Amino acid sequence: EQHAFPPAAASSSMRQDYGSLSTIDENESKYASAARRSMTSLNDAGYDDDDDDDDTGNIIAAAQLPVTATSQRSNRDYLPSLPYTSGIKVAISVTVMLLLGSMMMMMGNYSDRHHSNQQQQQQQQNEMENRSSASNKYGLANSYPKKPVTIQKYLLEQRVDHFIPHDDSASSHPATSSKTWSHPYFVSEEHFAGPGHPILVIIGGEGPVTDILYPYVSKHMAPEFGAYVLQTEHRFYGQSQPLLMEDDYFGTNVDKHDETKTTTELMMHLFTPEQAIADYIHIIQTVQRDLGCSPLPSSQHYCSIVTIGSSYPGFLSAIMRMRYSNVVDIGYAASAPMRLNAHSEHDPIDMNAYFAKVQSVAEEAYPGCVEGTHRTLEELYHHISSMTTRHHHQTANDDASTATTTTLTETVATELGICIDTLPDYLRDNLQEFALELTQLVVDTNADMNMGYYPPSSDRVLLPKVCQVFSAVDDSSSPSSAVTRYANFLKLLMTTSDYQDATDANDSKDCFDLQTQIPSGPNATISSADWTGTGPGRTGARWAFQVCKDLVIQTGYGNTVDNMFYPPREWTMEWLTQHCASRFGPAMIPQPHRLNNMWHFDDLTGVSKLLFTNGEHDGWSVGSYMKVNDNDDVRVVNFPNGAHHSELSHQWPRDDDTDDILEGREEILNLLHEWLEM
Repeated sequence: EQHAFPPAAASSSMRQDYGSLSTIDENESKYASAARRSMTSLNDAGYDDDDDDDDTGNIIAAAQLPVTATSQRSNRDYLPSLPYTSGIKVAISVTVMLLLGSMMMMMGNYSDRHHSNQQQQQQQQNEMENRSSASNKYGLANSYPKKPVTIQKYLLEQRVDHFIPHDDSASSHPATSSKTWSHPYFVSEEHFAGPGHPILVIIGGEGPVTDILYPYVSKHMAPEFGAYVLQTEHRFYGQSQPLLMEDDYFGTNVDKHDETKTTTELMMHLFTPEQAIADYIHIIQTVQRDLGCSPLPSSQHYCSIVTIGSSYPGFLSAIMRMRYSNVVDIGYAASAPMRLNAHSEHDPIDMNAYFAKVQSVAEEAYPGCVEGTHRTLEELYHHISSMTTRHHHQTANDDASTATTTTLTETVATELGICIDTLPDYLRDNLQEFALELTQLVVDTNADMNMGYYPPSSDRVLLPKVCQVFSAVDDSSSPSSAVTRYANFLKLLMTTSDYQDATDANDSKDCFDLQTQIPSGPNATISSADWTGTGPGRTGARWAFQVCKDLVIQTGYGNTVDNMFYPPREWTMEWLTQHCASRFGPAMIPQPHRLNNMWHFDDLTGVSKLLFTNGEHDGWSVGSYMKVNDNDDVRVVNFPNGAHHSELSHQWPRDDDTDDILEGREEILNLLHEWLEM
């Protein structure tokens, strides 16, 4: 059960309680201080699921809610955080402000600095009200002062736990006793044309953020709409750390009085999509107020919120529009595996569908890839399986009972060009497991290459090159040939930026570092929670935690007919449950249905202003919304040549974009114009 405190996904009954005068009783004095901020905090109150035309309930709720955490930003030249209203609300607001100002001056509490700031704010307000009526394509005035072409980073104080009462002094763990943490985010103000223009919010996901993720958004979409660009980072990734932790193991047998250690139970409560969304909602509303945007959608100075995300952040973007539509006006979800995350009984997805798609795209990219990859893996697997698990060396001074033993894993690793000192302990004495993990490494790589398979004809895409290595023609099918092809595959991986970023720059090696394929933490394996590739190090460990708990990804490669990978491997919930318990303790039990039971995102009835985009080469498209029936307010744009969020490429501009991407972007811009002007 979620607490009523925002930004929880409030039910209609909660909304009614906050919107009724009868609810202002003994709690009124407790939250009286919030009333002073009600005129600039209206959006703090309305964490409901609907767009409400009547703002009265939200004003009352704002007076009741506790004051939110304050921003740590400094040296910002913001417009005054005064709402821009109309009609009677303007008269009431001005009257109240004048009365308060007169009282304060009579008490002698205004300093010269306060007088100066008031005059400056009034001047800024007058300048905004008297802006030129010249309109851009968006249809609003565009004479707001231009800002420097820079990306700025700021910090905002967030609650560690958004779903406990604000005044609750009790804590289940000392690490949460402070209740707040500093959340970094990035902004680009270069093209912002002032209040009345949208805020484009790029949602952070399963990785660190150091800049604006999508230059297409900040350099093309922003000037199109005179928009402000806000880039968020997901909690527990990068620098966004709500808790102080020594390592990436959320142990269960730790001292609860040691705040550098956390329990799995605590992390299962704090490290969730709903906590991350709550962070984002707080940032959005804080920025809206600081920019001087009106909290009233009917005002010409209202700043519409457009969330933009891809993959897991695309899922979050869609959820934010569906469940927080009073805050998010438009949701843009690229390559978002909504159906895969739903695990819906009425819309089931074949567990082998993802890799079947990856396989078909690989064959399209390089005819013969499926057969060549299968042949290499099968020959290598049988070569390893046929070897004796151990060598028994008997020295002159030993008898049979004291014979020393050594594994063959190191021998095979040397043949393949793998650094011996990077072999994890779980493989050193298990040659059969090593053979399975060598296949899984190829599986992970193909999933990554599939996401990056754009433009298909580009020399920069890796997929055809890997296919060519595995499909190399030779005079025999001897085991040594398979070993050579696999070794050449690893050499090719070593030239990629992902591999080089994961290795120690001061410890360059000629052999392949197998640790670049393994998350951090105890009992980590190449076959991790996400069989499409969990990723290495700390980031990989964090993503594995999320996949183990909520974002269960059911993707196997168990097809036995024309299977690209060998040996075939079925995905099972039993395997995932055992793996996750070994990684994070017995408290970690996967909950694949929890999110959909809470948010019901398998049903788009009544949803509006939500856009899904998909690349038809993307394996994730099998778990996404490729079409939506019976709801014209939810749109889908599919790109025949696209891969994983190709229209939101990290590289922009580029001269090799395909026509369908260019035309699709134009279609998306026109749709956003249509929705923003409604």
